[in-house]
Amino acid sequence: MAEVEPDQVFICSTLPQEQKAGVVYACVDKNVKVLLVPDLYEIMLAQARLEQVDDVPVFSIGYLGIPPESAFLKRVTDIALSLAALVVMAPLSALVCIAIKLDSRGPVLYRQKRLTLQGKPFYLYKFRTMVDKAEQESGPVLASENDPRVTRVGRFLRAARIDEIPQLINVLKGDMSIVGPRPERPFFVRELVKDMPEYAYRLNVKSGITGLAQVAGKYSTSPGNKLIYDLLYTKSYSPARDLAILLQTIKVILMKDRAS
Repeated sequence: MAEVEPDQVFICSTLPQEQKAGVVYACVDKNVKVLLVPDLYEIMLAQARLEQVDDVPVFSIGYLGIPPESAFLKRVTDIALSLAALVVMAPLSALVCIAIKLDSRGPVLYRQKRLTLQGKPFYLYKFRTMVDKAEQESGPVLASENDPRVTRVGRFLRAARIDEIPQLINVLKGDMSIVGPRPERPFFVRELVKDMPEYAYRLNVKSGITGLAQVAGKYSTSPGNKLIYDLLYTKSYSPARDLAILLQTIKVILMKDRAS
């Protein structure tokens, strides 16, 4: 730090804690901006309340999730928004159904088992964008950006996020929320928890159609970085943040280089 005068310093999450502290202190001394990739411990400290035990200042770290009173308000909002959206999008949904049937064989809707709040399984609905029975032989496979299994109509539906419309039914049923971490399949949850035990904390909130990881990240964003976004959302939920994510989602839909 003494030999160079950087404008800002980027600290990755793999740096040992003692070295992180040393770099941060050095940057503070030089009035240099610090960009820190947080780990779970540091996320838990976000918005921690300062309290006092006798004469000792302490951080109070709460539950990683949404408080019951906030969850009730969020549920009421979800019901109102999903009902309104289903009515408004009914004509578009009818046209999509016709296009899917004309483009390829198979059902209009596609359902897949996912996990939501507290690991509860449910069937997620989407407009079918792949050839019928795409995973019958391969088993569970994560979708790629240029997946050859995607149909012509399906490619357009994915680009415009129109394939997600049937998930409004999941929201109305209570399986999902409008905003929250994207639900994942049980197989991939098990595999990701093996590599990143913190991944299980995503299940402390109800899954969503869109989330912070979708509007802040890109298709190429690593599962680890997407997890950081999801945990930050879980830790710092507010109605204002949900509104901001919804507005940002509209912007993301119009940007071709991003995908969930």
